[in-house]
Amino acid sequence: MNLSKDDIIREEILTSSQALFHRYGFQKTTMEDIAKSVGKSKSTLYYYYKSKEEVFEFVIRKEAKEVLANITAEMQKKETAEDRLVCYLTVLFSTLTEKLNFYTAIKEELFDINSVKSQYPFLHSVFSDFEHTEMDTLSDIFLMGMKNGEFSISEDQIKTLSYLLINSLRGIILGLMFDKEMEMVCENNKVEGLAKIFIKGLK
Repeated sequence: MNLSKDDIIREEILTSSQALFHRYGFQKTTMEDIAKSVGKSKSTLYYYYKSKEEVFEFVIRKEAKEVLANITAEMQKKETAEDRLVCYLTVLFSTLTEKLNFYTAIKEELFDINSVKSQYPFLHSVFSDFEHTEMDTLSDIFLMGMKNGEFSISEDQIKTLSYLLINSLRGIILGLMFDKEMEMVCENNKVEGLAKIFIKGLK
């Protein structure tokens, strides 16, 4: 797909902003910093994005799409529902751990819940969109496993199972954001072991 000149500039701004937010966090990064990094004037930035908050929102949405794209690409290599579920969980946590490590500065800001409410009101929408995609992905895996005879579940249990798993994952993800020791729990071999324990309950 050929991108327009405006689309290319928007992407350049997001890529440069992404690197700055990773390094300095949201609060310490200015529109002037972003303009300097991308080699554009501040007026050009404001032509494409009305505020630093809007730039940050698009960066977070970009990050979420990258996580989901990474998971989807790896899952497509797997042929069984069991392997896809294990893959989903291991890739999810390895990708999130990697990205959250980049966001050290922002993780510190997120300890201030008032800052979250005032500076990042869009995060609820971003997380909600992410979770809806997760629901669809997990539901497809459970349905595949049921049809293949891998999982002893009924179709009316799929939505509930997906919901319960997503909410369990949400707690682990919050732990990753604020507790360094959670990274040890989310190492691939440990996540794979936990995933297989979960799968045993589906058989």
